[in-house]
Amino acid sequence: MKPSTRRPARTPDYAPPLDQLLTLGNPTGDEDKMWRDAPLADYAAMGLSVDHADELIRLASDPWFNVQHSPQCYAPIHAFRALAALGCTRAIPAMLRLVEKMDKANEDGWLEDVPGVLAVFGPAAIGPVAAAWRDQRTPFGARLFIGDSLERIALKWSEHRSTVVGVFAETLKLARYTDPGINGHAISALVALNAVELLPVIRSVMEAGLVDEMVCGDFESVEQDIRMTAGEREAAMQARIEAVEADPNSPLNRLAAAFGQASGGE
Repeated sequence: MKPSTRRPARTPDYAPPLDQLLTLGNPTGDEDKMWRDAPLADYAAMGLSVDHADELIRLASDPWFNVQHSPQCYAPIHAFRALAALGCTRAIPAMLRLVEKMDKANEDGWLEDVPGVLAVFGPAAIGPVAAAWRDQRTPFGARLFIGDSLERIALKWSEHRSTVVGVFAETLKLARYTDPGINGHAISALVALNAVELLPVIRSVMEAGLVDEMVCGDFESVEQDIRMTAGEREAAMQARIEAVEADPNSPLNRLAAAFGQASGGE
């Protein structure tokens, strides 16, 4: 969080038990750490419940906190997390609108927490989250984090895998009308879900030049990775990175060499 030094005139008007969220600070307990995937606090033990959903949404969306210092600046993060922890499913549409708002504000640290938080809702979130993913009006960055949320739900609740795979398959069927980066992100999700059955569709859209391969890799790597476990994919990715770093003729190393020569010539 990067609070401004400018202070608005008003003070927050959140009654107990919501006022406790203004004192919690960084969810990790360490100001220097990102809070993505940090354990959720026991918000129910603070006296919060689904009855506080409207006030939690108001707090999560309150711009007053954008110009505050720690611990108050983290209150909206806790409000967002509390909605999921308490199972406030009716708040999901409002939370998705907030994701779009945070994307427009370039709140990357906040957005990285979204997939893990929305996944807490489990299968109940698939419908509204999938609708936001499909909506071409959803900002590009927000769609990436929303897509990651679907992927996480399917990985945790395998009985709903086919539903989520169907959502991403639908994206590829409409690949001609979709941003190549979104198509690449859909393929990355299908790889994570081991959707081998969709390889023919994936090959088709990649051969048609409708995919940003910087997102998901080329078809050869996709075809290999989609059959691997998560651990095997991570090892394969590390091996590819090391191969690129060791190759003096790789584009990355040629660029670094050119930059070094230019710097030495000044």
